[in-house]
Amino acid sequence: MVGSIAGSSRARCPASRACAPNESVARNVRFAAEQKVPNVAVVGEREARDGSVTLRRRGSNAQVSMPVDALERELLDEIATRRLR
Repeated sequence: MVGSIAGSSRARCPASRACAPNESVARNVRFAAEQKVPNVAVVGEREARDGSVTLRRRGSNAQVSMPVDALERELLDEIATRRLR
């Protein structure tokens, strides 16, 4: 499931990429924060089972869970309107 989420996201959003699968989720999130990645979509076991993602935005400690399609629509809308957070 995680692979299919990453693959479908990459097809629609070429800048998306998957992190190192041999590292923990926390380590991948920390690495993304260090690299100043603006949006991190976390797909762990629970998210893979539910078909959702947990979104973490740079500069905020808030985490929001949402369906993959909703995340895609939100990010593509932000890109189209060039809305920056």
